[in-house]
Amino acid sequence: MDPDHHTPLRAVALVRTPSPSPAPSSSQLPAEQTMAAFTEHGVTGKTVRIADLAADTAHLAHLARRPKAAPHPAS
Repeated sequence: MDPDHHTPLRAVALVRTPSPSPAPSSSQLPAEQTMAAFTEHGVTGKTVRIADLAADTAHLAHLARRPKAAPHPAS
């Protein structure tokens, strides 16, 4: 391997929201801000809203479910 050769970094920010574009999403802005911060360091990529990729509503319902939080231990 050539130590002077660097492969450019790429990133994908997945926005997990049940609403397809252009509906508002509280997750969209943080994903875009994260990608903007990566860009400042030479990382290229894009933001993808999962709901725009999902083909059926059953899959969307599965994505929208959130795992139950574990109880906090007593301090």
